Amino acid sequence: MRIFFLTTSFFKEKWLILLLSIILSGPAVYFFLKDVHYLDEKVLWEKEPRKNTLSYEFEGEVKSLYFLKWESTLQIMSFDSDRSVINQWNIGGRISDLDENSILIEDIDGDQLPDLSFLHIIENKVYLAIVPISLNTNYYHRYFLDSIQFSEMDSKPIYLSGIKTLKIKNSDQKNVAVFIYMGHAKYPRKLYLIDFPNDKVISSQTDGNGLSNLNIEDVDGDSLPEFFGESSSPGNMRNHSELAFHDSSTYLMVFDENLEFEFPPIEFETHFSRQSTFSFATDSGFYFFTSIIDNSSPRKVYPAYLYDVRGKLVDSLFIGSNTKPSYFRKESSGIYAFTNEKEIFRIVDFRNPEYLTKIDDLEPNYLKFAEIENKNGFFFQMKENKLLIYNSDFKLLEKLETPFTDIFELRITNFAGNTLEKGKLLLQDKKYEVLLQYKKNIFWEFRFIILPAFIILGFYIMNILAFLLSYEQNRRFEREKEITELRFNAIKNQLEPHFLFNSLNSIGHLLLTEDRLKAYSYLESLSFLLRNAVNNSGEIAVSIKDEILFTKKYLEIEKLRFEDKFNFKINVDEDVNTEFPIPKMIIQLHSENAVKHGVLHRETGGEIEIRVRYESENLIIEIDDNGAGRSAPVSTQKNLGKGLLLSEQMLELYQKVMKNAIQQEIIDKKDSQGNALGTLIIIRILKAS
Repeated sequence: MRIFFLTTSFFKEKWLILLLSIILSGPAVYFFLKDVHYLDEKVLWEKEPRKNTLSYEFEGEVKSLYFLKWESTLQIMSFDSDRSVINQWNIGGRISDLDENSILIEDIDGDQLPDLSFLHIIENKVYLAIVPISLNTNYYHRYFLDSIQFSEMDSKPIYLSGIKTLKIKNSDQKNVAVFIYMGHAKYPRKLYLIDFPNDKVISSQTDGNGLSNLNIEDVDGDSLPEFFGESSSPGNMRNHSELAFHDSSTYLMVFDENLEFEFPPIEFETHFSRQSTFSFATDSGFYFFTSIIDNSSPRKVYPAYLYDVRGKLVDSLFIGSNTKPSYFRKESSGIYAFTNEKEIFRIVDFRNPEYLTKIDDLEPNYLKFAEIENKNGFFFQMKENKLLIYNSDFKLLEKLETPFTDIFELRITNFAGNTLEKGKLLLQDKKYEVLLQYKKNIFWEFRFIILPAFIILGFYIMNILAFLLSYEQNRRFEREKEITELRFNAIKNQLEPHFLFNSLNSIGHLLLTEDRLKAYSYLESLSFLLRNAVNNSGEIAVSIKDEILFTKKYLEIEKLRFEDKFNFKINVDEDVNTEFPIPKMIIQLHSENAVKHGVLHRETGGEIEIRVRYESENLIIEIDDNGAGRSAPVSTQKNLGKGLLLSEQMLELYQKVMKNAIQQEIIDKKDSQGNALGTLIIIRILKAS
C-alpha cells in the first residue's frame, strides 16, 4: 500500500513524468543509435590457399588479378567473378611482394576504368607500369625511373617502395608519386613524380637516403602539394663519404610540386632509427610534426618536434612519463603515439597529448587502419588467428575468426585506396581473402526526430499510466473514506456527549447555588461550544485558530465552575500558520484531562499552559500542567484512560485522512525525590516530505 501511494504521488508531478520518460526512452534510443557505423559478418571468398592474387571491384562485381612470377617475366591474368579469364599481360622483369606499398588499383588516365600501377625491375632498372586492366588489350604504359647501384654489402637488393596518386592541376588524369628506398643498394633512394598528362618523369635530388610512407598534402596553403614522410638510418652502406644524404642519419625532408626542397633538409644524427613527419594543425596554422624513434638506444628519448612550413623549430614536447614512444601514426582523428609500455596517446593539441588506454597485446608496427568517410575508422590487428577490431578510441569492438596466420602480410583495402567509400572492406594475406561489409545505421540520419519522438511517446504512456494509477487511488480513497467516516461517527458519539454531560452538571451546580449571572455566562459559552461542535461534526480536522478558541471557551467555563481554582495561559508563536489543520478537539481533550485529572487535585495554584510553535519546520503543540499527573490515586484515574484512548483514535484518523505524520508523547514531570509535578503532553505534526 505504501509503495502504491508513493507511486501515485510521483505521477502527480509532470516534470517527474517527463524525466522518467527520458530515462525509459534511453534504452530504446540506444538500440537505434548505438552504432553510427558497423561491420557486417565476414564472407570468405576463398577457403583454399591462393597465392599472388589481388582482388578489385569494377561495376559492382569483384574481379581478381593473378600474378605469376617467372625468372625474367611477370605474367598477369585477369579473372571474372566466376573465375573465368578476362585478359592476360606478359611484362618483362620481376615484381616485389604484393602489398599496398608496391601495387595500386585506381583510375589513372581519367577514363573511369581501373588501372593497375606497380613497380617492377628489368636488369637492375626500376620501371613503373600502368596497365588498363578492364580493357581487352595487352597495351600498357611503362616509365623508366632509375637504375640500381648495389652496395658492397649485398648484390641482391631488399627494396621498399610505394605508390600514391594525386592531382596537381584540374584534370581528369592523375599524376603518380613513387617513392623508392632500396635497402641494400645505394641507388635509387628517391622520390619520383610521373606527370601522366604530359608523359614525363621528375625525381628528387637525394642519393643515399630518402622517403618512405609518403604523405602528400598542401601544408602551406598555396593549392600545390608538399611531399614528406619517413626517413630511416639503417646504416646499410659502409662508405658514404661521397653522399649528400647518407643512411647513418635521418632527415626531415619536405618537397614541393617540382620535388625540390621547401627548405634545407634537417639532419638527426641517430643510427638505427627512423624519423616520421606529419602535417599538424593548430589555431595559428599548419606545421610539420616530426618524431624520432631511436632503436639503437632503448633508454634514449627524443621529443616530438613542431616545425613551421619554412623549417623553423617552433616547439618540442616529450610524450609519456616513464617510457618513450615506439611508434607514431597519423589518422583523421589525430596523431597516435604508442609507447614501449603499450600506452596509447592521441595528439590533437600539441601541448596536451590525450591518454587513451593501455593494450598489452598491441603491436603498433603492424596495426592496420581503415578510414570511414574521412571521419572515423577501425584499427585492425591479428592475434592468434583472430582479427581484433578497435574503434578510433581503441575500444575493442569485435574479435572475428579468420584464416589469417601472418600479420606481416595482412592487407586492408576497399579496392580503391584505403577508405571505405564503397562500403566493402577486403582483408587479404598471401593465402586468403575476407570481405567485410560496411553499413551505415540509417536511423542515425533521423536521430533528431527519433529522440524527441521517443520522449513524447514515453511522456504520453507515462500520463496514461498516471491516469490509471490515479483512478485506482481514488477508488481506494473513497473506500477508506467510507470506513473512516463510520469510525469517526462512532468516536463522535463518545466524545461530544462526554463533554456535554460535564457541562450540564456544571450548570446544574450553579443553578442550585442560585448564581444566575455565572449560570448565564456559562450557558453562553456552552452555546458557542455546542454550536461549534455541531458545525464541525463531520470534520476530522479543524484549524489551529478554531481549536484554540474552542479550548479557550472550555477552560473559561471550567474556571468559572471551579471558582478560580486554576489559571491557564495560551501562547501561539507569531510565525505559526493558524489556518493549518490539526486533529479536531485534540487540544481541548488534553486540556480537559489536565483540569479533571491534574490541577483539581491541588488545593490552590493550579496552572495550565498551552504552547503552539515550530521546531525544525515541524508543528509542536504542548499542554503543560502542574497537577497530580498520572501518579494520582487510582480512583481519580478511572476516566483518564478513556480520554487518552479517544485522543489516540483521533490522531490515527487524522493521519489516515490528512496524510500528515503525527506523534504524541506523554511526560510525567517529577522532582528529584520522585514526587509528581504534573503532566506534559507533546503533539508533533511532522512536515510532509
